[in-house]
Amino acid sequence: MSSTGTSSGGHVPDRLAGHVRVRVGALVFDDPDAPTALLLAEHSGLWSDEPFWTPPGGGVEFGEGLAEALAREVKEETGVDVEVGAVRYALDFVRPPLHAVSFYVECRASRPALAAARLGTDPELGDDQILRRLRLVPFDELESITLYPEPFADRLARDARAGFPEGTVYLGTFR
Repeated sequence: MSSTGTSSGGHVPDRLAGHVRVRVGALVFDDPDAPTALLLAEHSGLWSDEPFWTPPGGGVEFGEGLAEALAREVKEETGVDVEVGAVRYALDFVRPPLHAVSFYVECRASRPALAAARLGTDPELGDDQILRRLRLVPFDELESITLYPEPFADRLARDARAGFPEGTVYLGTFR
């Protein structure tokens, strides 16, 4: 599988470039009732050479619902079965050659399942894997890592601790 270079560095697998993708991401917390950390996957740089962290998830396939796609993606990337809950954030990401409409959904996993989480693969990328690491990242570290989407660094911990009082939030378009 070939990759498309970007003007700022990094490499975008052709499968992800040049079209609008619908994406889902799982907000899996260490303790859903008193969260202090979020399950994140580190990815190789796409739009730059710098790696970034993001909740596990990926593209919605034709014919899949958001919950079905999210459960599948989390299982592929972490080995964890999740209970899919409410959509907490939506956003548009438009940074050519990437364009995605993303939904971030609160999910629950049992403590033993979360403790056994392991880095999986992204079947749609074949030999062009971008997943690097998986870990529970404490809220107080979110601002010190390269986190996508960017608004999570300053609002996710606050929203999660408060029980997402605004319901579903549209975060806007990121370029």
